[in-house]
Amino acid sequence: MITLFLNELIKALKNTNAHKELIKQFTAKDFPLYIGNIRGSVLSAVISDLKSYTKGDIAVVFPTEKEADIFYQDTKILDDNALRFPSWETLPYSDNSPSSRIYATEYLQSAGYLEKKRVKKI
Repeated sequence: MITLFLNELIKALKNTNAHKELIKQFTAKDFPLYIGNIRGSVLSAVISDLKSYTKGDIAVVFPTEKEADIFYQDTKILDDNALRFPSWETLPYSDNSPSSRIYATEYLQSAGYLEKKRVKKI
């Protein structure tokens, strides 16, 4: 049921000028793309649609942990391969290292990602 809704949502989005401009920038590799006026499940649907225009992966960066968590939960509905990397909780160029919990999470996410890349889907 949710797939039908999301397909209709993406179809409606594709008819907007803003989405057409976003696709134009994306296919021209005019990075980074700033998508600041879209939130929630709609943002997840837009990113899911962008994936159909590339063979690679897409990285999305958020200013807060809360926004990243919300996006991740919405995206997991659309893409089971979505990964969420935690904030390092340190300032750039500081002498402080991220906690061991963050290193462990990063390692486990990366290992899972690489394992999925090695498996050929037939």
